[in-house]
Amino acid sequence: MNPSRAAADPEPSLTAAGVAFGAPGMPPRWTSSSKEGVGTAYNTASRLWFTLSHGIVNEIYFPCIDQPNTRDVQLLVTDGETFVHEERRDFQHETTYPEKGALAYHIVNRAPDNRYEIRKTVISDPYLPVLLIDHQLVIHDPALLGKLRLFLLLAPHLHGHGSGNHAQILDLAGQPVLHACRDHPPPFDGVDIPQCPGWKCRSYWRNRHGR
Repeated sequence: MNPSRAAADPEPSLTAAGVAFGAPGMPPRWTSSSKEGVGTAYNTASRLWFTLSHGIVNEIYFPCIDQPNTRDVQLLVTDGETFVHEERRDFQHETTYPEKGALAYHIVNRAPDNRYEIRKTVISDPYLPVLLIDHQLVIHDPALLGKLRLFLLLAPHLHGHGSGNHAQILDLAGQPVLHACRDHPPPFDGVDIPQCPGWKCRSYWRNRHGR
């Protein structure tokens, strides 16, 4: 991102041509091959698979197990003054099963100073091609109460491609939904986060997490 532009435009948005700020960013890359988990639904009709590493969701595959549609999806956390933490890079991670044989994961990501942590459960819907990620922010330091802001950082790689993707925020029955697609009907949508697309280093979309 151009520093001078960031200073002049602290709230970047889409350009008049509909292009996200900072495009096209760095060349797209795939995520780490050091996986901590893989998952799908117990229903054999499910056509969605996912992987985990470094405390976050990596590839989400649909409609085939060899067709990834994301690189990774994680949270950014800031107090708006002194720090910005990236979930994948800055946190200590712990991944467990809620119980033996369960097709779900519990993940606890602890901030580097242990002032707060993010707890989440990742599970695939048994009847729909939907990945459910439940987040819980637990604050241990009272000084951070009411100050933390969470953003979702999503890297679409639709149909296995990290460039040439398109995204927009749509209103679905009063609920803002991130809609990402290429040339075909979108295999990936339904992130309920109200913010416009943007670029961060690579082909990333950055969206506010309703906090």
